[in-house]
Amino acid sequence: FKILFVGRISKEKGIFNLLNALQKVYLRGRKVKLQLAGDCSFRIKNRIYLKYKELDVDFLGNISYKKLSILYSSCSLGIVPSLHEQCSYVAIEMMMFGLPMVVSTTPGLKGMMRNGDFGYTFDMEKDSEKSKNELTDLIIKVLKAPLRKREKMKSLSRSSYEEKYSVQEMQKKYLNLIFPEQ
Repeated sequence: FKILFVGRISKEKGIFNLLNALQKVYLRGRKVKLQLAGDCSFRIKNRIYLKYKELDVDFLGNISYKKLSILYSSCSLGIVPSLHEQCSYVAIEMMMFGLPMVVSTTPGLKGMMRNGDFGYTFDMEKDSEKSKNELTDLIIKVLKAPLRKREKMKSLSRSSYEEKYSVQEMQKKYLNLIFPEQ
């Protein structure tokens, strides 16, 4: 089971809350591979290696869109645990590739997905044990979901992208913003 995180690997993006949740997933007997795509400082990478050594984590760094596309297609779950987010291009890309997701309810993500459709939302509070436990439970919920349920989540993720964020839909919305129908 591969989990994908894309973005700047930092505390503000919720990386340590995600790693703490994955530690709990591991302690509950479930092994996952975390794929981290994005910028990461040496200090944070070192901290992750030392504190979370039992986890299977791949640091991929900044990768090409072609390689990222392969990752989106090959992972089972995308996670966006941000503490702050404006408009998540990563979440839109995950939808475009039909990836089930677990995302925080920070304002920039909250309206992008109804809880339970093609993933789950959780309240991310800075260093909150409740948030970490909720994230852990949702990861396990997706892991334990029958294949049929995960396939439905993938399909709903892709159709949500097409309905809300495809190039055609965004063009219509942009034109309507500039030239409102009267």
